[in-house]
Amino acid sequence: MNTLLVVEDEKLIRQGIVAMIRRSSVPVKEILECRNGEEALEILRKQRVDVMFTDIRMPKMDGLTLVNKMEELSQKPVVIVLSGYDEFSYAVEMMKHGVRDYILKPIKRETIEQLLENLERELSETRETEEEEERCFLNQLRYLMMNAEMAEEKEWMDMESRIRRHIGNDSFRILLTSKANGERFSKCSGILLEGVEGGVLYLLPEPEAERIMKEKDERFCLGVGKEHRSVMEIPEAYQEALLAREMAFIQKNPVEEYQKNKNGALLIITHSTRILEALHVDATHILADGKMVASGDSSLVDEINTNGFEKYIQQ
Repeated sequence: MNTLLVVEDEKLIRQGIVAMIRRSSVPVKEILECRNGEEALEILRKQRVDVMFTDIRMPKMDGLTLVNKMEELSQKPVVIVLSGYDEFSYAVEMMKHGVRDYILKPIKRETIEQLLENLERELSETRETEEEEERCFLNQLRYLMMNAEMAEEKEWMDMESRIRRHIGNDSFRILLTSKANGERFSKCSGILLEGVEGGVLYLLPEPEAERIMKEKDERFCLGVGKEHRSVMEIPEAYQEALLAREMAFIQKNPVEEYQKNKNGALLIITHSTRILEALHVDATHILADGKMVASGDSSLVDEINTNGFEKYIQQ
């Protein structure tokens, strides 16, 4: 079990419950404590909690109100109610709102032990199911992204809620690295796909992408697509990041950002001062075979969009 939250306004009772949980045979990585429903709701909005033990009568926000407000959360913990005999009717009412079980006060160590063992088994089964669902989701996302011409709008719409769960509801970018850099991206909120064109793809919220772009690492080539808002633009963002990474590889720059000018011609904005100076010309330029050429050559643009710079990536 990863995280367990104890919500109880009486300090001694709260500390006693925490002590019994720590002494149980079920390992819990993190035990959180708070005094009322308001504090609990704030915690639940910020991080994922596996199990929550909550009292019913508390100041500011009671347990019943807390459970009702939890309905708006995307990820809800398993809830166990701590109930006195005179509060039993409230506990029954809370069971109607998704509460898993209740414990009558005074709380016994054996009761906590048995309950935690049962919950750990169920959570383990749930994690396995969620992990399999996540693998299927990532495989489907990879397929739709890399086979855009075969994907239908409905398929993207069916995926949108799950994608947004990872990246939020605002704009996003796709970043494509030349190889895995787990340390650099480990704390990013977004989607990671390994083994994409010999590297790792990151689908990140715009603020996360901007932060990573500023953290140059000479050991890696990072291609960055434009800012997008619609999930149906993910294949386009992927192609942009792929082209930008190939340019970064050729020029040996740590970061390359893809853009388009007003006429729709391809343009690479690099974080290298040397190439920025080279781009200060009247015509938009693009690199092919390691040389600067006018992007107005439509046949060249078609060739790049079709074939990319795979021969450089293979080296």
